[in-house]
Amino acid sequence: MLSHPDKVAKLPKATAPTLESLITIAESTDGRRYVANPYFHIVDTAGNQLPYINEMDEVHVNENEVRILKAINGEFDYKSQSLQLPAAPILLENQKKGDYTVELKPTIAMPVFGFNVTSANPEKRRVFGDLRFRQAMSVAMNRAEINEVAFFGLGEPRQYTAFSPSPAFVSKEMETHYTQFDPALASKLLDEVGLVDKDGDGMRDLPGGARLVINLQFATQGMPSQVAELVAQHWTSVGVQTTIKEVTPDEFRSAQSSNQLDVIPWLKGQPVAIVLGNAELFQPPFENYFGGRVGILWAEYIDSKGEKGVKPPVFVEQMLADIDAFQSTEPGSAKSGEIGARLVKNMTENLLFIGTVQAPTPVYHRNRVKNFPSFKTWSYEYYRTYPYRPEQWFLADGK
Repeated sequence: MLSHPDKVAKLPKATAPTLESLITIAESTDGRRYVANPYFHIVDTAGNQLPYINEMDEVHVNENEVRILKAINGEFDYKSQSLQLPAAPILLENQKKGDYTVELKPTIAMPVFGFNVTSANPEKRRVFGDLRFRQAMSVAMNRAEINEVAFFGLGEPRQYTAFSPSPAFVSKEMETHYTQFDPALASKLLDEVGLVDKDGDGMRDLPGGARLVINLQFATQGMPSQVAELVAQHWTSVGVQTTIKEVTPDEFRSAQSSNQLDVIPWLKGQPVAIVLGNAELFQPPFENYFGGRVGILWAEYIDSKGEKGVKPPVFVEQMLADIDAFQSTEPGSAKSGEIGARLVKNMTENLLFIGTVQAPTPVYHRNRVKNFPSFKTWSYEYYRTYPYRPEQWFLADGK
């Protein structure tokens, strides 16, 4: 056993002890370089040391068009992260040419939009914090159009309930809460919030008189561009001017962490098995650095025990108590279901995150990658390849 963890932290990455099958020996903004861990603790049934693949390059490609071009040219051996269903037709069309296989698999998380309820802009904070505004933005979305245009009709419009797939305690009422397309209701609710067109230009203004402009920044790692573009159009159609800009995942996360975003578009949702061991979906800011987060200042208040940040509303305090109780109650019991249903009700009815459409997503691999199983799901939540034993994949040409 190493008795000096402070010294271990200063060692090069390749010398740090790990249980992983691969060791990171180089890392930059362009990607990572891996080599096989010679001390990996698993062998195959014939006693051969795993992993079979000795060297691996992970290449970061932020531009969606470049990513798809590289895929159809057969430049990747495996890809699932950041591939989205709108790319499926061109990927499927070029399978033979690129000597690869694409399968469409169920997705656990779905694209959601969360308004920054602790925005640094005081007027926007008041507006985003008004439940009627979030209800209006939900019913302003035409999910049937999103499903047809972005997902070829293969998806299912639904509301965000945090749990995905839905356990028994998630009711159909919660799955469809404020998911109807109703621009008239959206306009009525926005009027009630005080967002009216004061200068007659067709766009709504903040109560103080300035134009309300939603700046929607998104990364294609978080959702297809088609979804972000359609939602921006839907919101603009009810008088809430929405500008859209594609950014890199790093740019998105940096802006999100510094409380600079108006709205947070990202994939979200976890199976009950993960929620039982990870409470983050129900604790401000409602996910980690790599996910979609709102209520940054609520989290700061909780972490500082009220010395900094903004005090969260009562329903958040209820969720904090309930997630602790949910995790300590026997799974599948009546009590567990009762607590789970209350968690869903508080999350869903308050629309901290607004759901869109849940649809399948492509999983891609070159045909030279052997021992490659058919995935059950496209999923970050199960760490993508982890259940499919990638340490047992091998390359037909040995390279």
